[in-house]
Amino acid sequence: MSNPRQLIWEGYFPLICLKGLGTRRFLQGQISSEILSINNTQIIKSCWLSPVARLRALLEVRAIDDEAQILVLSGKVQDVFNGLERVIFPFDQVTIKWGPEIRRLQIMSFDKPWQETSFEWISNGSLEEETYDKYQISTKKEFEEWRIKQGIPLGTHELNGEINPFELGLSSLIDLTKGCFLGQETLSKLSNKGLLKQELRMISSNEDLSPGDKLFFKDKNIDKLDYAGYITSSIEKSSKNNIGLAVIRRKFLKEKILIHKDLPNLVKINNTIGFN
Repeated sequence: MSNPRQLIWEGYFPLICLKGLGTRRFLQGQISSEILSINNTQIIKSCWLSPVARLRALLEVRAIDDEAQILVLSGKVQDVFNGLERVIFPFDQVTIKWGPEIRRLQIMSFDKPWQETSFEWISNGSLEEETYDKYQISTKKEFEEWRIKQGIPLGTHELNGEINPFELGLSSLIDLTKGCFLGQETLSKLSNKGLLKQELRMISSNEDLSPGDKLFFKDKNIDKLDYAGYITSSIEKSSKNNIGLAVIRRKFLKEKILIHKDLPNLVKINNTIGFN
C-alpha cells in the first residue's frame, strides 16, 4: 500500500448482551470457543454454527463475571440474537437484550493472519482510541482488498449456509476439547477424517470476477471441463487486475490455473494469508 500510515479497519457494531449466573455455561454450549475460563479483559473470536456445523456467524465475545457481550463480525446479528433467545430456558438463568453500538478498530497487516493482529472495542470517550491515532482508517476498497487477501469470510456467498468453519480457514476458532457445543459432533467427525471436500482460496484474473460465478478445470488431455468451485467475493484492484475469494473443491486445490466462464478467461489460485 502507498499510504504514509498503516491502515486500520474501522467498523461500528451493535452488541448482544447476556446476563445471569448461567451466562458462561449457556454460551459454552452455543459457540465454538472455550469461554468458561477466559478472564474479564479477554475478547475471544468464535463461531456460531448450525446443528450440522455450517457457519452462521463469526463472533467476538467478552465475558465479565456473569455477563457477556457478543459482537457479530460476520453474519446477521438479528439472526444471532433470535437464535440465542430461542434456546434460553428459565433454568439457564440468563437474560438477553440489545446493548450499545461499539466502535471496533483493527490493524490491517498484509503479513500476519488477521486473527493475530491487534484490535480494540472502543466505547465513546475511551482512552484506548488514542492508541490508533498514528493509523489511517482504510477506504472501503482498501479494506476489501485486505479482507480478500486475508480470506476473512464476511461476504454473503461465504456465509451461504453450506460451508463449515474448517473449509473457511477458521480452525483456530474451534475447540473440540471443551465439551459439547452446537455443531461439535459434525466437526469432530470432519477432524478425525482429516479431509475437507472444499476450501477457501484467493483468486486473481485479468477478467471480471463476479460472486456466484462457477470455476472449471480443463485437463489438457481430455476435452471436457470439470466443475472446480465458485467465486464468493471479488474486487477490481486496477484495470485488468481483479482479485477475489473462491471455494475450491479438494480435487483441484493443487491446481494453479482454473477457467472462469470461457476458455480464454484464466484464474490463478493462491492461498490466503489467514487460512489455518
